[in-house]
Amino acid sequence: MKHRQISRLLLTAGGIAFVGAAFLMFVYAPILGQDCAAMYPELSYLYWPMLIGVWALGLVYLAAVALYMRISLRIGQNRSFCPENVRGMQSISRLLAVAAAVEALVVPGLRLAGIDLGGPVWLMLLLLALATAAVALLAYCLSALLHHAVQLQEDSDLTV
Repeated sequence: MKHRQISRLLLTAGGIAFVGAAFLMFVYAPILGQDCAAMYPELSYLYWPMLIGVWALGLVYLAAVALYMRISLRIGQNRSFCPENVRGMQSISRLLAVAAAVEALVVPGLRLAGIDLGGPVWLMLLLLALATAAVALLAYCLSALLHHAVQLQEDSDLTV
C-alpha cells in the first residue's frame, strides 16, 4: 500500500474519531446530563460542573486526535519516520495518560464527596479510564518504535 493510501485511511479513521468525540461531547453529554438531572433532582446542581468537566476531557481527546491527524498527513508526504512524528506520538501518549488519570480519579472523588451515581456509572467510568490508559500505552510504545526507526533511517542515510 502506498503512503498516500495509508494516509487517507488514517485520516478517515481520525475523522471518524473526531466526529464521534464531538457528537458525544456537544450533543449526547448535555442530553444525558439533563436526563440525569431529571432522574436525580438532588444532584441537578452537578449538571454544569460535570458538563464542563466532560468538555475539558473532550478537548484533551480532540487535541490527541489533532496530533494524530498531523502524523497521518506527514505519512502521506512520505515522512513516516521523522522526529516530528515521534514527538507527536509522545504528546498523544501524555495527553491520554492525563485523561485516563482524571477519569480514574473521578470515581473516588465523587465517592469522597458522598455522591453515588450507581454501579453502572462507576463501571462505565472505570472502563473508560482503562481503555484510555491502554491507548496511551499503545501510543507510548509506538513512539518508542518510531524513535528507533528514525535512528535507523538516520544511520542508513549517513552510510549512503
